[in-house]
Amino acid sequence: MFKALPKLNPSAMKTSRLFAVLLCICGFLALGSVQAQDGPDSDSGDGSGNKDKGLEVGIRTGINYSTFIMSGADGAHTDGRAGLSVAGALGYRLNQWMGVDVEVGFAQYGAGRMNYASNFEGGSQGVKDVTLNNIESNLLLDFKLPLISVYKPRFYAGPSFTVNVNATTRVEGTSNISGMPVIYRVDETNQYRGFDFGGIIGAGLDFDMKLGTLKIDARYRRGFNNMANKNFNYANNALENRTLHTQNVSLSAAFLIGL
Repeated sequence: MFKALPKLNPSAMKTSRLFAVLLCICGFLALGSVQAQDGPDSDSGDGSGNKDKGLEVGIRTGINYSTFIMSGADGAHTDGRAGLSVAGALGYRLNQWMGVDVEVGFAQYGAGRMNYASNFEGGSQGVKDVTLNNIESNLLLDFKLPLISVYKPRFYAGPSFTVNVNATTRVEGTSNISGMPVIYRVDETNQYRGFDFGGIIGAGLDFDMKLGTLKIDARYRRGFNNMANKNFNYANNALENRTLHTQNVSLSAAFLIGL
């Protein structure tokens, strides 16, 4: 069983290398497209040549549905947990096909009903809901289909960086001393590492409006770093000798104004 785990859970190093290769390919495609369409005869469709180029700025907000990917079999189960995200967004349209987006903001990740066991201060065992409060920054390369319509489909991918500033946990279990049910909240920031490097892929629709562009997106994010802090695993024996990676699916809406 355990010998098969590496095949079922590829290492973060292999995953990050694959993502880096894909990102490089996207970069070469972007460069080729810019060179091909920025000539003197290029035009965006309205005769000005500038309609689909330039800087955009706005805000994005959405909902994350997150889980942890954990190695091992026993004690490694988690359910999903909802969280919020809000970010400032800065976009630059290279041409009618392609653009670069930078996002910086706040995002909540986590997991629900994660197995919990501890002997710390008398101890308890049961399940817990974890919320990681992060500062997140994303660098995304997006490809837009320039349809003659009020909406334009687009696809995007890029690296994501998060800093865990606070982790809170709600525990539901049984006391090891009294055998009575216990419910309490605790700060577990030290249980998780502070930095996570990940990758994002997603798709969305851009709606051209009078004052700007409304963007509706769905995306998937996968963290490549092992977030379990082995120096503090005494507070949850269920994490001992296991790896933990973040993953989430997000639905979001953004509104950007051209500058």
